[in-house]
Amino acid sequence: MPGHSNIERFHYLDAMRAILMMLGVVIHSANVYSPIQGWLIYNPETLYLAGLSADIITSFRMPAFFVVAGFFCYLTLTKYSATKFLKFRLKRIIIPFIATAIILNSVQAFILFKTGWLDTNIKNYVLNGEYISHLWFLVNLTSYFIFSAFFYSIRHIFPARKSINITISPVLIFFTLPFLHIIILSLNKTGIPIYDDIMGLTSIYSLLKYLPFFIFGIYICYNKKIIDVIIKTKTQTYLFTVTAITTINILFIREADSLINNITSTYFGYLLQWALVFLCFKLFYIAFNKQSNTFLYLSNASYTVYLFHHIIVVILGLMFIQYNVPPMIGFPTLILSTIAITLWIHSNIISKNKYASLAFNGR
Repeated sequence: MPGHSNIERFHYLDAMRAILMMLGVVIHSANVYSPIQGWLIYNPETLYLAGLSADIITSFRMPAFFVVAGFFCYLTLTKYSATKFLKFRLKRIIIPFIATAIILNSVQAFILFKTGWLDTNIKNYVLNGEYISHLWFLVNLTSYFIFSAFFYSIRHIFPARKSINITISPVLIFFTLPFLHIIILSLNKTGIPIYDDIMGLTSIYSLLKYLPFFIFGIYICYNKKIIDVIIKTKTQTYLFTVTAITTINILFIREADSLINNITSTYFGYLLQWALVFLCFKLFYIAFNKQSNTFLYLSNASYTVYLFHHIIVVILGLMFIQYNVPPMIGFPTLILSTIAITLWIHSNIISKNKYASLAFNGR
């Protein structure tokens, strides 16, 4: 979500944040045609390309998004007080969250119920957090922002220490990061109920799952030498790393119920995610490290696109299913139509009406 206009602009990160949010359109459109057939709605005739697209994008999209979110979180905190930061950020999150949940997601649930795709009642809809739907990441962001502001505001309590220049190799950081996820997953073994819901809003696991990515975003904003290394590393190095880790996951990681195998598979699975996140930074730096009116517009519109796309994918997807639109036509048409409609909504409604802008953009 775009920050204050007078904050230093990182054009490739603005573009990256916008595109990552808008890729939700591709993922949810793909879910309609995925061979898994486990989404809210699904076409009887599936498309392998759709399922593959969803899997690939899912592997890096939200991890990369939370890294960028952490980066801008710390950047904004250093420019403003923690109080001003929270006032601005929570307004941008909570108001659109409530408006989208009450209006868009409830209408979506009603449509799914009437068409036979949803079997629920109002009590379960509320208590189980079904109204959250695609807004789950806003719950995570709210939690991360509150804790970040809190710790930033009390930093002066800790006594100043003489700085010690310790240089940590970015390569060492890269190979160490997956251990954070292993530690998080191991908490369940200690008896901590990390998978339990918290008032239907989220779970401890969901909050912890993306926390390392958010904290890493804060770290690379604090220590910009790390992000310089990330964007200056050769693309070929990242491609080789991704290929090598993928090969290890396919050829050498076996499904066996043993502690060592579970740790190994978890380690290399998250290592691949981190490699894809770094590659994402590199590619966006190459392609979008300059001011662009197009991506400035997409950056401003991406929030609207994300909030509105879900119900539109559902409505159009139901129409395509009803009229037996072939997957090879329906999949790309669903993506393009949803993007076009949501961009039209942003340009002609959200950006031109102060009440709509407040409700769905928080400003």
